[in-house]
Amino acid sequence: MLSAVTLLFSSCLGDSEYTPTIGCTGVPYGLGASVMLDNGVIANLSGFSSTDLMNVNRVFVYGQLTGESANLEQIQAGQEIDLIPQVAVELDELETITNTGETVENAFADYNLTTINNLGWFTMNNVFNALNGYMNFTLVGDCYSRNNSGSGTSSSNSNTLVTPNYYIYVGRVDAQAKIVDLYIGFDNRESECVEENGDPKTGYSLNTNISFYLSFDTTSLYSQLDSEGISDDESVTFNIYTVEKADDGTIETEKVSSSWDFTNIQKLLLKRTYRSY
Repeated sequence: MLSAVTLLFSSCLGDSEYTPTIGCTGVPYGLGASVMLDNGVIANLSGFSSTDLMNVNRVFVYGQLTGESANLEQIQAGQEIDLIPQVAVELDELETITNTGETVENAFADYNLTTINNLGWFTMNNVFNALNGYMNFTLVGDCYSRNNSGSGTSSSNSNTLVTPNYYIYVGRVDAQAKIVDLYIGFDNRESECVEENGDPKTGYSLNTNISFYLSFDTTSLYSQLDSEGISDDESVTFNIYTVEKADDGTIETEKVSSSWDFTNIQKLLLKRTYRSY
């Protein structure tokens, strides 16, 4: 079900005809403005150039099929489509903290961690949480930006995000019960951006409740589950925890996935089926 392309049909206001649209996560493809979607379809993006995707690792695109693509009744992996993007969202990569057998507390002890206001699946426009060897999340937190003029005022539109760090730690992997615990940490690099009294340094400003879209490369986890004898058609239950650090340095974890849907994920979806090279 999740490996199929979903076409979403929306009616133009005052018009009886329907405009086919499609949305999916993927990676830049080739030398042009194209994205290989996680369902294996290659989307050529109208209005984009190759330089627009030069520094992008992963992206979610959603838009209207155009040209001959607009007449397609079915889209299969390996096909090329022409797309006018209505939404293009970059996804950042979660950095994996290697599990060497230590506790979660010890694994995160040397990392700066800040508060995660909210964490959930990235499921925009029916894009599910896992596909083609990636799991996708939306994290909400506070972050800092730097005014390129150094004034720290909002009079200039030239501001640069102080890119946060995002971490993920694969804890318990119980092959018999088919359960995996994932721990996610967030560092907005506050220590670089604030004075001792907690106010932003000159030239920096605080941005609250900003959404970040994140991807976790699950190919190593897939190999681990494969070596444990779990077959591709079996599902694994994922427990997702946030990890934060108190003022005294104590590591605090909280399970956030108890109320989530789609925490049972078919193992096959953790495998890289389509590649951009």
